[in-house]
Amino acid sequence: MPQEFQTSFIPKKSFDTEARKQPQMEGIIFFIGILIFILSLLAAGGVFLYENFLEGAIENKRQALEDAKAEFEPETIQELVRLDNK
Repeated sequence: MPQEFQTSFIPKKSFDTEARKQPQMEGIIFFIGILIFILSLLAAGGVFLYENFLEGAIENKRQALEDAKAEFEPETIQELVRLDNK
């Protein structure tokens, strides 16, 4: 049974196909990672701005409620409640 020995340490197959696939895949993964990072920064900024918007809206509504309470003249209402209870 004859055995075939490798007479050269230089590989016969070309590694060009593997070398081209690997950097492209790493480039795609890197691009997806950067895209996710940018989207997370945008989302964090959006949440911060939305929180400030909501706090401003709550303060405006609180002020409008206080103004509405002042228009009802609480002293007159207390007097009417006192007279109604009699």
